[in-house]
Amino acid sequence: MLLYIPAALPPMPTIDHSMLSDVEYGPPTENGKNCWEMKKLTVDIHDEEGLNTYTKTDLVESFRTANPDFIEWTNYLPYKDWINIKVHYQNGSQGVPVHVDLLQPGRDLDHFHHLYFNEPAGYRVIMSGALSDMTYLWNEKKERVYCNMPTDGSTNTYLMNYTTAMHGVDSDPGRSILFFQFTIDEEKHHKIIMDSIKKYNDYAVRVKMDTYE
Repeated sequence: MLLYIPAALPPMPTIDHSMLSDVEYGPPTENGKNCWEMKKLTVDIHDEEGLNTYTKTDLVESFRTANPDFIEWTNYLPYKDWINIKVHYQNGSQGVPVHVDLLQPGRDLDHFHHLYFNEPAGYRVIMSGALSDMTYLWNEKKERVYCNMPTDGSTNTYLMNYTTAMHGVDSDPGRSILFFQFTIDEEKHHKIIMDSIKKYNDYAVRVKMDTYE
């Protein structure tokens, strides 16, 4: 089962997100702050109970206007509708504990099903921080397997299993990751995966699942 691979996509350009506010996010660190600071690039949509839903949305207009190169680059992604785009900045020195990215699959089971059967479906971009020996996955023996990136500048985007991959990040203060969640154009997505395997298979992380017939 393929859990991780660098994506055969051109490097994402630098973005200007200075117009967006940040909030603390994730588990607390050793200094009491959350492990991430987060900036949302998309408009939040809430249901009647105030929960952030997995429904389609759009980019914050001020961000869109300031980042035409980024908007052009997103045409490489296999998205039909945006659901969530955000930047995470690592706080503290203890890193990010093991977690699964899709925290509440029951919030929208149709969307969960859509991601689950198109894995690896999580598109992520390393905006700053170490490219190797930092993000890790747990394999079937709960051993750390590090998710490394090429250092030739050919891509800064990777694909990771969104719905089930247990992963964490070692300490890399100031590390910033751009996180995409969207409904997937399955044909385009499949081509990106196959192109990525052809180009970056030496970096791929796979785990053994059951061997039952």
